[in-house]
Amino acid sequence: MKQWLIVHTSGLGLALVIGIVSIIAAPYVAGINGVMLAIVLGVLVHNLIRVPRSFKPGVSFSASKVLEWAILFMAFSINLTDIGELGIANFLLVLGVIVFVLLATLLLSRLMHCPNETGWLIGFGSAICGTSAIAAVAPSITQNQQSTGIAIAAINLLGAGGMLLLPFLFQWVPVSNETAGVMIGASLHSVGNVAGAGYGLENEVGDLAITVKMARVALLSPAVLLFLYLLGRRGALSDSTSRPSFSLPYYLWGFILITVINAIWPLPANAIAYLQSAGTFLLTIAMAGIGLKISFFELYQSGRRAIGFGLVLFLLQLSFIALALWVLA
Repeated sequence: MKQWLIVHTSGLGLALVIGIVSIIAAPYVAGINGVMLAIVLGVLVHNLIRVPRSFKPGVSFSASKVLEWAILFMAFSINLTDIGELGIANFLLVLGVIVFVLLATLLLSRLMHCPNETGWLIGFGSAICGTSAIAAVAPSITQNQQSTGIAIAAINLLGAGGMLLLPFLFQWVPVSNETAGVMIGASLHSVGNVAGAGYGLENEVGDLAITVKMARVALLSPAVLLFLYLLGRRGALSDSTSRPSFSLPYYLWGFILITVINAIWPLPANAIAYLQSAGTFLLTIAMAGIGLKISFFELYQSGRRAIGFGLVLFLLQLSFIALALWVLA
């Protein structure tokens, strides 16, 4: 234990300091939360300051193991009752959008020559809930924290763009409040994006958009299972491509178990709030660690293709939702 602390304390301490600074500073930085600010500061520190090599084990620990612990705490934010509030038609639409985006991700990442791991993470983030979804599935897909960081950066940029684009679009293309709410909730990447776009139009639009979004979040566990299964069938999760491979690490089993238990025996609201705060804190530290492993050169090289890939996927997602709403009308 003493030797472990000697090796890991410096790097883990640096990620912790960046995480705490990000949480404190985020309220004063417009348009960015603490989790995203942590990865930005981590990138800046890594590229502008010569971080000693002795920090590397602790940084890697924060970007991997701390991320896995954060995933366990994130499960307490899942509320399966949100699915029941949608109605069967909207639930089937949300389910269809998720499956469509995941399948399109596997096809497009190859056609567009987007780096596989980065493209897969962007696709999963687009299907569910942006940064949190990427964080939940990333350790099962890649050990390359640069791929994770680039995917998170791309998904946040696209989410911010979509939050500004959709309200503007709906002012030029008249749609009902219900249609606007479903399209916003079923397409935008984070809850903040959805709230900003929805309530920027009407309270009624915002309420429906948030409900649809929460249903997407509630489907995170089955979406993880489906996506890893599809990747396993392609041989992407194992050394052998001759047969399907599928397995779940401990933290995803724990995530699913907590989700189910919390649905059957829900914890008190104040306990849930504390656990969610703990998860956000751990996720912020993990994002700082990931940022500390990203170079500007790699971000420039892979980031352009990642953003282009995510944009095409987002436009396809919107088109699918619009077509589905037209069919259901």
